[in-house]
Amino acid sequence: MMRSRFVFKTINFFSACLQSAYQELWTHKLRSFLSVLGITLGILSFMTLKMLGDWQTRETEAFIAEIGGHHQVIVEGRQPLDGKDAYDMARSPGLRFSDLDSLKAQVPGIRSLSKLLLSFKVTFGMRNEEYLCCVAGVSPDFMNRHRMDYGRDIFPGEYDHGSDVALMTFPLFKKLQKEQGVTEQKLLGRRIYLSLGIAPKIVGVFSKEKVGTEWPIYKYGIFMPLKYYEKNISGNNIRTDGLYLGLTADADTTTAKENIRQKLVRLHRGVTDFTFRTADWVSNMQGTIEKVRLTFFIITLLSLLVGGLNIMNVMLTSVSARVREIGIRSAIGASPVQIFLQFLFEACFLSLMGGGVGLLMGAFLIPAGFALAAPGATPGPLMIYILQGGAVSVLVGLVFGLFPALRAFRMRPVTALHNE
Repeated sequence: MMRSRFVFKTINFFSACLQSAYQELWTHKLRSFLSVLGITLGILSFMTLKMLGDWQTRETEAFIAEIGGHHQVIVEGRQPLDGKDAYDMARSPGLRFSDLDSLKAQVPGIRSLSKLLLSFKVTFGMRNEEYLCCVAGVSPDFMNRHRMDYGRDIFPGEYDHGSDVALMTFPLFKKLQKEQGVTEQKLLGRRIYLSLGIAPKIVGVFSKEKVGTEWPIYKYGIFMPLKYYEKNISGNNIRTDGLYLGLTADADTTTAKENIRQKLVRLHRGVTDFTFRTADWVSNMQGTIEKVRLTFFIITLLSLLVGGLNIMNVMLTSVSARVREIGIRSAIGASPVQIFLQFLFEACFLSLMGGGVGLLMGAFLIPAGFALAAPGATPGPLMIYILQGGAVSVLVGLVFGLFPALRAFRMRPVTALHNE
């Protein structure tokens, strides 16, 4: 019985607070609208920047993991320092794919090798229309972390024999589907006649998963076995601008780099015409992302601060305008705690109302913005950000409604009625 009475009184109290907050909003429409608008913009910016920051962090971490991260050594060709250096470098055959095979056979700790050859601004025709694409000859190690949308993947034997098959990226397929009405049934098994003088058969359409780069090859690309590319476009044992070597988890990067350096110097006739790029660029990339997230946090904090100060101003004005009401309520038995909770609840109601509008706008506008700006991007579970935004709204109401509520709490009935 006592519990039921307590529950009933609690419901009545919060119902009265809600009604009072609504009346206050309705009485001072413009002032309340501006306060609600401030919180709306603050929560909308919170959702937008939080989703952008999380998405960029996920994409970057996935990209670092995809290419080996701290357990990868990238060997790049360097420019000559002066005339004598250029003369010495001319003795070297340069970085070649054959170097990769020699390194894997003779240097311990190398886990995998990735080979990639690119041709940009390649065209192909379809129904009297010309389309621009990028063509990549790749090794099986390079083609990881991708999802087949239609058709099949390139078989290991097709990589080994350099078969005339290829994969098309999903964005390029969608472009053809939109402009030419091409379906997956019409595309799979069809030969694409490229301006490079080759016509590989499309056997699948794929999407690159969690790519942290806007490299054009992942948007409008056609991927084929490296050996097919070498035979028909570049020739054998060609030079490359970089070698990508994945190390085993227990390999020491410093030792591996020194072993690789010694082997390459011997292969390049005593000339060090290359440089290393390892974990430094990974740390720099992660540091840049942290700075971006910090900037987003500061912008969000300032937006919420403006909205919270508006709510505090409205509630302080409300306390000053309702001195008589506070005095009467105190005189007829309302405790200071009840008055404190009433004004605190009203502040939370204002904040939650503005936050609710911001969350609704964010739930519709942010996914649409992602779809337009970054097709295929996955910003993350929307419900999590909605719950976080709601919690932030309540927190803003509690923090910025605390001072006005304390001011009403400290007001004595006699003093309040006397001042009125």
